[in-house]
Amino acid sequence: ALVIVLSLYFSGFVYAEDSPWNEVTIMPRDLTNPKAPHFEDFAVLTKFSGASHEIDFTSHREAKTWRTRLREGNIGPNFADHYTIMTWGCGADCFQLAIVDSLNGAVYFPKALRTVVAVDVHDQVLKDGALRFHRDSRLLVAIGMPNENAARRGVSYYEWTGSDLKLVFRVKRKWYDKMGSNHAMQPTARS
Repeated sequence: ALVIVLSLYFSGFVYAEDSPWNEVTIMPRDLTNPKAPHFEDFAVLTKFSGASHEIDFTSHREAKTWRTRLREGNIGPNFADHYTIMTWGCGADCFQLAIVDSLNGAVYFPKALRTVVAVDVHDQVLKDGALRFHRDSRLLVAIGMPNENAARRGVSYYEWTGSDLKLVFRVKRKWYDKMGSNHAMQPTARS
């Protein structure tokens, strides 16, 4: 019986009072859903080579606002062949992102994923980052709260369409009950 209890505890199903993890924590098992898409499901050929185009600050109304971040992040393609994903902080456990086309310098701020808040995420999940993508895939995986929206919290899988991100799958994780502003970020009592 002790082996079963310890096994459940370490797999994330039972939480001790002194554990930093609880029922709302995004756990490693949340990334192993058998229905979730894989990077190879959205494979692209990596054909682009050469220098990235200078950023076109007229391509999006917010591009000039973030010109320093965009210039610093324009390091070359890292996503979907010729796109560059750039991120910068927007508060504790929060980051914003933009996607730049290395062919023409166009800047995109995807409506479905302007920001990600990666709070109450297990350390084993965060060690590989809260945003995951590959140069040879159109799939992007975001871990946390897309656009700071608790109702959309979990592990979200998006397909890059060439101009925006489209949600294709999500592993939902609940957030704390609304019991007052001070309680919103506190773990709920366990019985």
